[in-house]
Amino acid sequence: MKKCLIISLIMMLVILGAWVTPVEAAGAAGNVHLGISASKTNPTVNDNVTVTVSFSKPVTTVSLVFNYDGALLQYAGNNGSVTTNTGSSLVYDYMSLTTLAPISSTSFTFKAKAAGTAKFSISGIVASDAKAEKFDATASGLSIQIKEKTQPKPDPKPDDKPNQGDNSGNNSGSSTNKPTTPTFTGGTATVYAKETVSIRRSWSTTSARLGTLEKGKSITRTGVSSNGWTRVSFNGEVAYISSQYLTTTKPKENDKKDDDKKDDKNNTTNNTTNNETNNTTNNEVNNTTNNVENGEANSTTNELVNNEYQGSNEVKDEKKDNKSYIEFIIIGVIIVAILVIIISEILAKKKNRKKGRK
Repeated sequence: MKKCLIISLIMMLVILGAWVTPVEAAGAAGNVHLGISASKTNPTVNDNVTVTVSFSKPVTTVSLVFNYDGALLQYAGNNGSVTTNTGSSLVYDYMSLTTLAPISSTSFTFKAKAAGTAKFSISGIVASDAKAEKFDATASGLSIQIKEKTQPKPDPKPDDKPNQGDNSGNNSGSSTNKPTTPTFTGGTATVYAKETVSIRRSWSTTSARLGTLEKGKSITRTGVSSNGWTRVSFNGEVAYISSQYLTTTKPKENDKKDDDKKDDKNNTTNNTTNNETNNTTNNEVNNTTNNVENGEANSTTNELVNNEYQGSNEVKDEKKDNKSYIEFIIIGVIIVAILVIIISEILAKKKNRKKGRK
């Protein structure tokens, strides 16, 4: 009888363990990782930068805080799920109205307003899948280097004054001012800009500027004059560039990288004071604007999110109730089995005693 009791208990425990294990496993949705990438890692001031947050698993409900450098970046927009902008962080809330619309990524657009190293990070992540099961979430960080916009160097001042020339005629001793037209010699060649320099309509600093040639960029030369100007072909027409800013030697890639590093260092140093001033001013403007614009959206979104979480809690509570109910049934069956075994043991002992008396 003792062996029967032990075997019954073991069987009951095996049945209980086989039922509880799947229930516990169903409650774990796993992990989701959030990665950050940018459309430009080395933008210049006034450029737009789109930063994308990618989810390793599709989610139907997600809430997070997206942190950015408000001194260097100005928030420009999202897909409509940002409820709050503090000037240095965004509160992002997304909830799918149906289980058929999960998302795998979201993006934020910023405008670079000052030079320096801008950093991005994510905190306060709450994410769940279509079954309202919560993910354990982790996130990566990102930084980009914003550069100052390159300004063209000022043109040199070659001698473009008119020369004094004698007027051969009856008026002895009189003179007439005649502008000297330079003579351009040399064949066609490719030249490169030593610095960012202006492209002029004529060989004078007072002539109209047609555009700029950035440092390291090439252009076709059609002639060189003795007065410090080079004739070039620009957008199908004749134009002129100061000769002292041009070279026939193609710049090396290493030289460009070294120049970029120097520019980054100088930009960071020169803009420290400006960043501190702009940060205070822009934060106040952003806080005032976003509080007005996002008030109604925040209220509506929070209500939807609360309803979703409430529904999730109801589902979880129902699972807990069903689990507790089945556990009570199994425990009851075990108790009844034990009582039946004990009663059988007692009856068997009584029968043996009667047989012994006889």
